Amino acid sequence: MKRLPKALLFSLLLVASCCTGERESFFAMDTMVELVSVGADGWTEQAALKRAREAIEDVERWADSRNPEAEVFQLNQRAGEGPVTVSAALARILETSIEVAEDSNGAFDPTVLPLILAYGFGGENQGVPDAEELQAVLSYVDYRQVKLGENSVEIPSGFALDLGGVAKGYAADEALRAMWDAGAEAGLVNIGGDIAVFGERPGGGPWRVGVQHPRAPGELFAVLTLENEAVATSGDYERYFIEDDVRYHHLLDPKTGLPARELVSVTVVAPSCVLADAYATAVFILGHNEGFKHLEANDSLEGMLILEEDGLLKHITTEGFPVQIPPD
Repeated sequence: MKRLPKALLFSLLLVASCCTGERESFFAMDTMVELVSVGADGWTEQAALKRAREAIEDVERWADSRNPEAEVFQLNQRAGEGPVTVSAALARILETSIEVAEDSNGAFDPTVLPLILAYGFGGENQGVPDAEELQAVLSYVDYRQVKLGENSVEIPSGFALDLGGVAKGYAADEALRAMWDAGAEAGLVNIGGDIAVFGERPGGGPWRVGVQHPRAPGELFAVLTLENEAVATSGDYERYFIEDDVRYHHLLDPKTGLPARELVSVTVVAPSCVLADAYATAVFILGHNEGFKHLEANDSLEGMLILEEDGLLKHITTEGFPVQIPPD
């Protein structure tokens, strides 16, 4: 199988299935973004692309916990000060985050930023914290300590919120809604593999997107068909470093502070991209058995779990997961 650059996987698969419609690609939220708009005329398609891009850039402005100008960064700076008034958008995304955290018994936790910083993910000095430091940091990771008001958020001193597990999915939903509001008949938003679609792809029929092979960069593991839904993938290959021949990835178990080890990749299909994004992380942390049971128990979710045994990849899918596995 021919290898392709990672950033092109989704683009090329979509282009192969498209014959009309306007497309735009750009860099935002620390990843490549692809938009596809289908409308009755070129003006509508261009207007939909413009509004979708603006929606993504708006989320990027307030949701980046590393950007001093972002609202969530400023909220973290006020930890321990009591209730802080926040925007409606930040309140919504935090409400969803806490709901998924509760539903997954803390496998997904929006307060993991101190853990991420302890490992140095996203910085130049990555490394494994010692056991004493890890235990100290874990005392500041607990979603139950976040208090949500009608238009306010309160977090204790030492805590910090990270929206990395939901921001791209939320932005994809907002961009798709912007396309709809602009009059598009169909559309697709792909933010680094978090994908939301509505309507039929150009030429008719469901949209087709690829799932990256977790151990072969540039290859597809599976092809999905999507209709008015969203998909997101979490994998141990996305952000990681190697120390003493061990892979340390960013999908950290909030209870232990260590990378979750049972799975290599989880793909979740959901009614919205923010839910697909959050549950892909939650199921990855829950692991093979508990994660699969969690998907099966939720009628609105479908998923595929990939695990590695003796150097070989195996996968399991829920009954309704819309997948085709490419031949070797």
